[in-house]
Amino acid sequence: MKLQLSDLISQEPITKVVIHSLEQMSYQVSIVNGFGDNILYDHQAPFSSHSLTEIREMLEPLDVGQYVLRHDCVYEEMIGQPDRRDNHNLDIPLCWQQKEY
Repeated sequence: MKLQLSDLISQEPITKVVIHSLEQMSYQVSIVNGFGDNILYDHQAPFSSHSLTEIREMLEPLDVGQYVLRHDCVYEEMIGQPDRRDNHNLDIPLCWQQKEY
């Protein structure tokens, strides 16, 4: 299921927002809710941004339980080891509070 930016309001409450840190200061967003873990799309392409502030401001009006910045560990790849099935992600909790309107 492609979760569009325009559909976020209908997905509330959102259990967790995972901001994936990619190469070259680029970020993608996935939404965790009752429907599972879905990448956020902007029309046909996955939503991406070079600014955490932009992502924060975009999601600020939503009811979100937890925000996490996720870094994928590529250590094994860097030293020439085969890809392991273990999850080696580093999840950093973000203390983004919802504004009171």
